Amino acid sequence: MKFLRVIVAAFAISAQLPSSAQTLWKDSVYGMTEAEVLKVNPSAVKTKKGSSLPNGAVQTLEVQNIEIVKRKFTAEFYFKDKKLNQITLSLNKGSDTLDASSKWDELYLALSAKYGKELSKKSQDGILKQKLAEWAAGKTNIQLLFLAVGEKDPILQIAYHQGITQDAEKL
Repeated sequence: MKFLRVIVAAFAISAQLPSSAQTLWKDSVYGMTEAEVLKVNPSAVKTKKGSSLPNGAVQTLEVQNIEIVKRKFTAEFYFKDKKLNQITLSLNKGSDTLDASSKWDELYLALSAKYGKELSKKSQDGILKQKLAEWAAGKTNIQLLFLAVGEKDPILQIAYHQGITQDAEKL
């Protein structure tokens, strides 16, 4: 009988949780407040000078020096209307273009192993070097981007956000 009460209680609690909770990265869920993000990411700190996204979301929190593919990344938390909108993992400064491009390849393999075949993949070589791949997991889009002009200060990032999957629900 006690076992049955535990099962019923667990079911009641799970029924109260939003069924459409959209996990972006780790335990951070789309729509969380800053306080909620800080609870699930205790090493997060307020950003001194956050950047903005084209949709108006502003970076207000970050977690520095996360090691991924033997390089340091910063997790940047973007909020729109005081709700978590996107998380971007950006390669810290110090890598050259060749290194960042190689790390994109490693991340591509890791993300493919985790999420399966990408939705899209494209690359461009020349003065502007670019590699881009995108995956979907539930309602979350994952975008892996490498961008470089010249040999210094390349951009390598993974962005977790809503997008294609949200539009697909309208079809």
